[in-house]
Amino acid sequence: MAKKKTTPSYFSDNGLLCYKQESKTYSMGYMLTLKDRVFEPTFGMIDITVAEADKHNELLDEALISGLDKCDVAQGHEFYVRGQKGSQQIVTFTGKSLGDVTKVNGKLRIVRGDKWFEASEPGGNSDLVFLKRVR
Repeated sequence: MAKKKTTPSYFSDNGLLCYKQESKTYSMGYMLTLKDRVFEPTFGMIDITVAEADKHNELLDEALISGLDKCDVAQGHEFYVRGQKGSQQIVTFTGKSLGDVTKVNGKLRIVRGDKWFEASEPGGNSDLVFLKRVR
């Protein structure tokens, strides 16, 4: 039976919830709110408010999008596909849109500024894709 992970002491970095482990600082993952309780995927239920979780998720979105906009060719991150074929978007976990999808040579493509990003079609019941900078 898997051992339950103990929630480390965490701190707010201007609203982004972080924790230290072996002298390194990590951001907590996206959080789900269930009524007035908050679930974090690594540590399970944690004792923070829904407002704190919402702020953390918003800041995590901003950080991931900013990182994507600054990444080099062949780098990227996981995002999600929303919508029906022909009117799809790439979005963050919380639904913030990164751009409209154009299908090119069987790949899903979005353009952000002068950068092009592509992902393979998601498989099965998943809508998760790895969006990689290609130009």
